[in-house]
Amino acid sequence: MIKKTTEIKSTSYTEVYYDIETTETGKFLSLGWTTDDYVFRHVDSFTQFLYEVIELTKPRLWAHNGWRFDHLFFLHELYTHFSVVDGTFQNGKVTFLTLVHTPSGKKLTLSDSFNLFQTSLSNVC
Repeated sequence: MIKKTTEIKSTSYTEVYYDIETTETGKFLSLGWTTDDYVFRHVDSFTQFLYEVIELTKPRLWAHNGWRFDHLFFLHELYTHFSVVDGTFQNGKVTFLTLVHTPSGKKLTLSDSFNLFQTSLSNVC
C-alpha cells in the first residue's frame, strides 16, 4: 500500500469512492481510494485496510458499476469475515449491501453509483 496523505480520522460515517484498474486481460493492477488518496497494489492489502477502517468509522464504499466489476474483486474475502445484514434491490439489481464484521459487529456498506447515473463516468464529468 502506498499512503499519500493524512491518517484516517474517527467519524461516524464516511463516504468512500474507489476504482480498480486492471490490464486488458483482467489482471489486477491497483485500487485507488479517494478519501485520503490511498493506492493499493493488491486486493488483500485493501481488504486488510478495510478491517482497520471499520474500527474508526462506518464506511459506505462507492464504485461505479461496482456490482459488475469493482466489488467483485474482494467480495469473496469479505464474505469470510462479514455477514449480510441488509440489502436494497432495484429492478433485480443490488443497489446497497450492508455487511457486518462478524467478530466486532461493525458495519460496512457497498454501493454502486451506476444505479444513480447509468452511463460511463467520462460522460458524467
